[in-house]
Amino acid sequence: MEQSGNKKRQAGIILICGITVAVLWMWILPPTLCPLWENFTFLPESFYFPVEEFLALNGHHNSPIIQVVGFFMIVFTLIWALKLNGKLQKSYEYISIAVILFLSAFIMLPCLCAPREISKRLRCISNLKEAYHQISLYADENNGRLPDTFTIKESKHSVIYHGEGHSLQGTPFIILEDAGHCHAGDMRHQLLSNGEIQSVYPWKSR
Repeated sequence: MEQSGNKKRQAGIILICGITVAVLWMWILPPTLCPLWENFTFLPESFYFPVEEFLALNGHHNSPIIQVVGFFMIVFTLIWALKLNGKLQKSYEYISIAVILFLSAFIMLPCLCAPREISKRLRCISNLKEAYHQISLYADENNGRLPDTFTIKESKHSVIYHGEGHSLQGTPFIILEDAGHCHAGDMRHQLLSNGEIQSVYPWKSR
C-alpha cells in the first residue's frame, strides 16, 4: 500500500510539472524568445535572420508549431504519469491515447490563428497596393511623370522611394521598397512600376 501511494504521489507530481511546463512553453516562453533574439545581432546574417523570421512567424501561442509541441508535452506527461501509476500495460494503449488526444487538440485548440508577423506582412502589401494606386493617379495627371517624393501615410510603415525622375512606362523598375528591418528576417517588399509586388531578402545576395 505504501509503495502504491508513493507511485500515485510521483505520478501526480509529474503530471503537475508537465502541464506547468507545457503552459509556460505555450504562453510565456515564445513571446520572450523573440525580443531576446534581437541581442544576437553579432551572429552571421545567414543564420540570424532565418531564426528571427522563424521566431516571428511561430513564436506566438496561437502558432500551430507552438500548440502542437505544447500538446505533445502534455500527452507525454500524461502517459508517463499513467504508466507510473500502473494504469497502462500495452503499447497500443499509449498509441490510442495519443491519437485521441491529438485529434481532440486539432479540433479544440485555435492552432490555425495567423501570427502577428503574417498580419503585418499582409498590411504592408495592402499599403503598397494603395500607394501604387495613388502614384498611378499622379502619373496620369502629369504626363506619366512620377512624383519627386512619396511617403505612406501609415507612420509605422517606412519605405524607400526610387521613382524620382522616372515614369511608369518602359522596363519595370522598383518604385517603393520597405526600409530595412521592417519585417522579421529582414524580408522586404518591393513595388515595381508595373504594379507587381515581390518579396526579397537582401542579405541572401551579399
